[in-house]
Amino acid sequence: MSINIIQAAELMSNNFQIVGEEALNKPKLLDLYCGAGGCSMGYSRAGFDVFGVDKVAYRGYPFPFIQSDVFSFLENNDVSQFDVIHASPPCHQYSVSTVPQRSAGRTFVDLVAKTRFYLIQLEKPYVIENVPGSPLKNYIELSGGMFGLKVIRRRWFESNLTLLSPSSVRYKRNSVSSGEYVTVVSNSFGSLALASDAMGIDWMTRREIVLAIPPRYTEYIGMQLYVQLN
Repeated sequence: MSINIIQAAELMSNNFQIVGEEALNKPKLLDLYCGAGGCSMGYSRAGFDVFGVDKVAYRGYPFPFIQSDVFSFLENNDVSQFDVIHASPPCHQYSVSTVPQRSAGRTFVDLVAKTRFYLIQLEKPYVIENVPGSPLKNYIELSGGMFGLKVIRRRWFESNLTLLSPSSVRYKRNSVSSGEYVTVVSNSFGSLALASDAMGIDWMTRREIVLAIPPRYTEYIGMQLYVQLN
């Protein structure tokens, strides 16, 4: 559900009363750079009320949402009622998928440090997600095999709260070519149905799912955060 800045302010000032009285008893999570909602869905399943912010509006995003530049949103809105802030800044500067462009001299915007700076100033529990090789600190690594998913999709998660990792998984070198796992990158994957099943996501388009994080990752992290908040 996409809303404008005025509606967002009203929702926030009304203590996020958007899904009934039950919401008042749930911790509230702000998902920055929310995309089409992979991370948001995981946190929701872990028991959070989720509110998304992104400069791009995704029609299928399944939670309350405002289209805005992340930094402008943080500078112009009171986010004090949120219990946790999650952020997934663009990963192109470190992604394997952009190696050819970077090798040719192209550079991409790196918002990790700036995002961290803003989150620290808020003095709230936070999580930053990004790809391996990004400049995250004190991170844990999650991948699909840890949760029985059919994708590998390694991702790092930094937090100012303690996060524990599941047992590590050793992947065979031919795990994708053998069909044990599937790859969901750019346009180099098969059917959307296959990708959706592998990622545990059933509401995204092809263009959206290639950028997404499996909800199981943030459901796992969210359960840890939920315990620490309570």
